[in-house]
Amino acid sequence: MHIAAMLSPEKVVDVTSIASGGNSRIYRVESSGKFFALKFYRNESKGLESRLDKERKALLFINNLRANLAPKFFNADKENNCSLIEWIDGQQITKINLSLLKKASDFIGLLHENRLDPLAKGISLGTEACISGLSLEKQFLTRTKLLSEKGGNIIKDFIDAEFIPLSQNILSWVEKDLASVGISMDDEVNKKDLTLSPVDFGFHNSMLIKKGHLIFLDFEYFGWADPVHLVSDTLAHPGMKLSNAHKKYFFEEISNHYDSVNLFKQRMKLFYPLYQLRWCLIMLNVFLPDFINKSPQQSLGDSLNNMQKVRFKNVKKIMGELRKDHKNMLNFDK
Repeated sequence: MHIAAMLSPEKVVDVTSIASGGNSRIYRVESSGKFFALKFYRNESKGLESRLDKERKALLFINNLRANLAPKFFNADKENNCSLIEWIDGQQITKINLSLLKKASDFIGLLHENRLDPLAKGISLGTEACISGLSLEKQFLTRTKLLSEKGGNIIKDFIDAEFIPLSQNILSWVEKDLASVGISMDDEVNKKDLTLSPVDFGFHNSMLIKKGHLIFLDFEYFGWADPVHLVSDTLAHPGMKLSNAHKKYFFEEISNHYDSVNLFKQRMKLFYPLYQLRWCLIMLNVFLPDFINKSPQQSLGDSLNNMQKVRFKNVKKIMGELRKDHKNMLNFDK
């Protein structure tokens, strides 16, 4: 109550705990008939920009566009690692349609169109931004090593026998075809081609409010990124659950916003399979002790086992598709 009262622009009447997850804790603050979200962030590793600062900069930037597409930012308390933002009353998205995909694409396009705004100058790279093929490959090596060492015997055998051979095969193809268009894995994306990315973007981080208006949430990882990274992540994110028809529509829509980005479609064709593999590694995090220890509510009884089985099955499905035809993963008509 004390922290809420300190940050609120008006007298606080009530504070209610709403959610507590691996990344943040949320409280609903009532203040003179108005409602706010008091959000406490997870501490970031030493040397990295705090999640609070990333979200603060993101919301101030988006609020300045006056498009009503994200919660309004009000105040922050760095000492207690929390912020006070607008409370959004709305509905979770349970069914995806083309109208929602168009709104998502338009939001991403708006961020890109306004990337030269003065407020964008103080924004850093997005979390785990891959601005070269080499940086993506390094993430592969780090994640595969961690899973092989700490994911248990089944995951170690899977990584060694299946994941590494497939990823090396795809990496070899990517390196060869990049050379054919005059770039290498070492080449970083030109600064003029970078975009502003929510990073963890999708309908899992959005809500529908009155008259079908879409509000986007959670900008703790916000920052500069390669458009190929942003689009690939959106298509591959397991939380999006997009059909091939949805993927085709979204890719066609979003490509219109990046028509001036150098070799966007060529690099999408090559790097999208690698980002799919990256998501396979992320999904396998449920086998790591760190995940289990930080998510006690998910580590009880059968719930963790079921999650691991589902994730492992999905990973094998994605890898099967890549093994069959990794060169044509953007052909959503097949």
